[in-house]
Amino acid sequence: MLLPFLPLLLAVMFLSWVQSQPIASPDPLLGWPLPVVLCGIVTAGVLLAQGFRKVQGGLENTRRIARFDLPRMAVLGLWAASVKLEVLHLRLAEQFPEAFADEGAFSVLILTYWLADALVATPVSHWNAEGRRLKLAQVQSHLRLQLPLLILGGGQALLLLATQAIPWFPGSGMFGSLPELLSIAVLLVLAPPVIMGCWNTETLVESPERTLIEKELHHAGTAVASIRLWPEEILPSKTAGVIGFLPKFRYLLISPGLLSSLSEDELRAVVAHEAGHLRRSHLLFFAVALFGFMELLLLGAGTASVVSWWQGWEIPLWAEGVVMVAALLGFLRFGVGFLSRQFERQADCHALERVGLRPFGQALLKVSWLNGIDPETPNWHHYGVLQRLRFLSECEAQPELR
Repeated sequence: MLLPFLPLLLAVMFLSWVQSQPIASPDPLLGWPLPVVLCGIVTAGVLLAQGFRKVQGGLENTRRIARFDLPRMAVLGLWAASVKLEVLHLRLAEQFPEAFADEGAFSVLILTYWLADALVATPVSHWNAEGRRLKLAQVQSHLRLQLPLLILGGGQALLLLATQAIPWFPGSGMFGSLPELLSIAVLLVLAPPVIMGCWNTETLVESPERTLIEKELHHAGTAVASIRLWPEEILPSKTAGVIGFLPKFRYLLISPGLLSSLSEDELRAVVAHEAGHLRRSHLLFFAVALFGFMELLLLGAGTASVVSWWQGWEIPLWAEGVVMVAALLGFLRFGVGFLSRQFERQADCHALERVGLRPFGQALLKVSWLNGIDPETPNWHHYGVLQRLRFLSECEAQPELR
């Protein structure tokens, strides 16, 4: 469930880091007018969507909402490089009243990326009237997908402003970071219900399938607030997922298409897999990893500033931009990718213990077939289906591998 939000989340983290740096006024690399740069980023989303589709040889008319592939990485990299090299955060801040200059610049830049990402994630086969109508509908769905993160981010900012208005609330010293930590905690708790509301998810009605799901979750000790239907009109995948940390604010989602395609044993296997994620608190580890990456960026930037001052060096603006984009993409590809693969293996092993290899293997193969995924091909955040099944076969023979 993290993947659909990951691009926008990384953009927010990057921009937060940029704005937290010591105030300086370096010259922009090109110095193009702000409207030209911002419109150029948005236009690049359209061009990259169609360009990559053409290069990839007639890719089917599909959205990239559930994938963070090369086109979306390219838009994120272009946006991040533009922010850093063109000093967009400082130039935009000058256009707003001083009282909320940083907040105004942050909002404009995040909204620009939000739109560019939606455009690059929605390629169409033909750029005619029908294709443009389809493009518009898909972009609207994508924007709706990401809307919860923007709402939660805005809510966090308002919460921070509210804490700053409290005279006795710590704002410096040992507890100076307490407001930020509290706002993040509130954000993580409230995120799941906000997402369910923005996506307008429906509760799974009383049925044998619902009873089976509830029994499996109860056996694993992983209670959820509600079992919802995956919004296929927003996320066009036949899949299941969990979201949330606390039982009262935690949800299991399963797509209607997948639910109608699975046997009882296969449904148990899918639910056991998701319960495995909950039992091992994988979502919490992802959150900690993202927070840790942000702190490492701040530490690295501070160290570089001290070293450059000590040695009398001047680090070029373009070099800072390149390093930041490379760090973001490297963290995504190798950090998040590594964690995701290991977490999937742990969840697979839990499903293996609950239902055995045959039902879980059938469920995995069925999910790959329903979503048009080659079972032999891995991606950056999942092992291939056949790789996963081979590993589980080894676990059956050698339980110590689990």
